[in-house]
Amino acid sequence: MSHLTDIKDIEQLAALARIELEASEKETIKGELESILSYIDVIQGAVKDSSIDVISTDSSVNSHPTNILREDVVQNEGGTYSEKLVHAAPDKQDQYIKVKKILGGSQ
Repeated sequence: MSHLTDIKDIEQLAALARIELEASEKETIKGELESILSYIDVIQGAVKDSSIDVISTDSSVNSHPTNILREDVVQNEGGTYSEKLVHAAPDKQDQYIKVKKILGGSQ
């Protein structure tokens, strides 16, 4: 199945993404998107042809829903590793790690 057959489709996507593309980039992206969308078609076809029920409606399967998430429990006391981490840092001040300022101008 052909999805993006025209460079105008790529140009429209670029406009929506607010990016500018060179002609060579448009060709490259067109090919990459075609490849991705073709692979999605293969996956969708495999799911359609499969005898496996992806979303089970069998009540015996979902009769006892369980929470698969663990409880949010503190595993370590606060500060257990803080001293080791600060000690290992290349630049520190008191009990804090100093990092290079990246927002709001230079230091």
